[in-house]
Amino acid sequence: QLLAQRGVASLMSEQISHHDDDDIDGLALAMEQGKEWLLVYTNKQVVKVLPSQHIDLHRLQGSIQQASTAPPCLFGFCSSRATLKEAWGLYHKRHYDYLLITDQHDQVVGVLPTSTIKSLVRLD
Repeated sequence: QLLAQRGVASLMSEQISHHDDDDIDGLALAMEQGKEWLLVYTNKQVVKVLPSQHIDLHRLQGSIQQASTAPPCLFGFCSSRATLKEAWGLYHKRHYDYLLITDQHDQVVGVLPTSTIKSLVRLD
């Protein structure tokens, strides 16, 4: 019942930064600003979702993906107007690690780890 009453926006992190894979300067700035999530794009499509704690700035050699120590992850998209119950349904269909929360213009405005939703279900 809790999942049906709350929206995904209530739990998502808005501390995101958008980058092309070769945007090393932008990555360094995002890290300085304390962004939690880095979204890596190729041809205007998200190709990687990286938690900032998995970025090793000493491994930078031309691409953000080379600096990542994060294991590969599966991510999907979810509307910011969706409930947590709808997000839970998406998780069950595809077992996403992260949901990228989009606004009415399909722009990514936040990241919601599915582990956050799972922890709520365990509490229920």
